[in-house]
Amino acid sequence: MTESKERLSLEVLQNERKRLSVSRPVLVNRLKLLGCDGDKGPEYYKALSNVAVGTGEWTVGGRSMLRSWPLFVNFDRNIVPAMFLRLAQASLAPAELFFPEGEFVLCGGTRGQTDVETDAGIPSAPNATKMRIQCEAESTSRRPGSTFLYVIRRRAD
Repeated sequence: MTESKERLSLEVLQNERKRLSVSRPVLVNRLKLLGCDGDKGPEYYKALSNVAVGTGEWTVGGRSMLRSWPLFVNFDRNIVPAMFLRLAQASLAPAELFFPEGEFVLCGGTRGQTDVETDAGIPSAPNATKMRIQCEAESTSRRPGSTFLYVIRRRAD
């Protein structure tokens, strides 16, 4: 991925995935590898600060499930939305556990983006604070087994 000072968007990820001709899981793993690039870790790439990128899949009945792997998570001071701490405990979790808005694509609606206030923290204190986040998700076929990417960014407000 090239250096970017812009915010990371779903469109940027989709374009990179096509440019590199890789699957969604491979793209997320490549983001994780940026942290292994000597002194040019995720903090070097401004667009990768206060962001998480993951994958999910559609199941029977049009239900979306978020996968615990692969997952790129990079938030200041390692204070992350609690959903990622809960997701680490399971291989799959229903998106509606984390996003209450029924109009959001991952909850059966048509909107590709939603904003929520959520608990955030560290493993030993998962609900230490509140964090405003924005989630953007691919609108893909809802056939069982179809996969999608999602991006979560911390909102500044």
